Amino acid sequence: DNMGSLTPEQWMNSSIKFYLREGKLTKEEYEQYFLRIDANCDGRVSWEELVEYILLELTSMTGAQIVDSPITLNRSPVTPQVLQHKHRESIFKILISTWTEEYITVSRESIKFWNPYPLAYKRKLPSQGPFSAICCFKNYQLLGVSTTTRTLRFYSLLNLEQLPIGLSASPSSKTIKSMNFNNALQAMKQLTDSMIPLFNSPTQIIEATLTPISRDEIKLIIGDDCGFIELYQITMPQRRTGTDYKIDRLVNYELHHRSITQLTAIDEQKCYASSSQDGTLKFFTFIHSTVHVTKKFEAGSQIFSFQFFGNQRVIAMCTMGNEPFI
Repeated sequence: DNMGSLTPEQWMNSSIKFYLREGKLTKEEYEQYFLRIDANCDGRVSWEELVEYILLELTSMTGAQIVDSPITLNRSPVTPQVLQHKHRESIFKILISTWTEEYITVSRESIKFWNPYPLAYKRKLPSQGPFSAICCFKNYQLLGVSTTTRTLRFYSLLNLEQLPIGLSASPSSKTIKSMNFNNALQAMKQLTDSMIPLFNSPTQIIEATLTPISRDEIKLIIGDDCGFIELYQITMPQRRTGTDYKIDRLVNYELHHRSITQLTAIDEQKCYASSSQDGTLKFFTFIHSTVHVTKKFEAGSQIFSFQFFGNQRVIAMCTMGNEPFI
């Protein structure tokens, strides 16, 4: 039809089949070939897409590049000043703070802030770890930080001052000493019923950007080391200098059976996604006070990280095995 591309029907009736894989493709494999070549999912395969895919197939063997690439990535030299402030333990998270135009690096023992260019150390979070997860918020200059000792704290991004709001798996020693008999009974009941917040250790924190909020509110999602998802709502003070913060847990749900390794908001699918060491990746949404799973993917081994590609509508997963899952 002089469109410069083929529809699925035209593809199935094309003699191209006899030139691919020595003409040994079955009807189903030939049909799947069309879907793989149609990278932009517009329902047509152009000559450029076909040539690009075939060249890619010829230059790769079981996922490994067999031709020398002329492209190399050069690492910029690291100055002694930067090396002087390096982390003592491995870095497990890097964030970009658009509020302060800084990189934020997180390890178990410290959280450090860096000037992007030239790369230079600027400051450090004054609080002690061991840190387990971190989140920068979109509409408020706040930093949320959790520890492996099951605490959640909040800091001002500008001056790193700790805010008078937080969560803990148990009351502090100071609070326990000041408790009366009824307060102590209530605290014991919460512990017995497993209803106390942060009952497990947080591993991931993200802002719930797809969940509706009211004015002066933030919602955040926490994934923990036992596979639970918790949704929290933070109410900000009405006055600029106010300290009357409030935090409420809205949802507590066992989504996975082992530690959650990544949490992401997927705008195109209007849902959130989480991966776990139990080998599953799930798309989910919040409906009232529970979690609704919309899609489930099984990799068979621990999933360490994943990436969703909106244009192709595919998920790439890095797992314990040698090969990635698409």
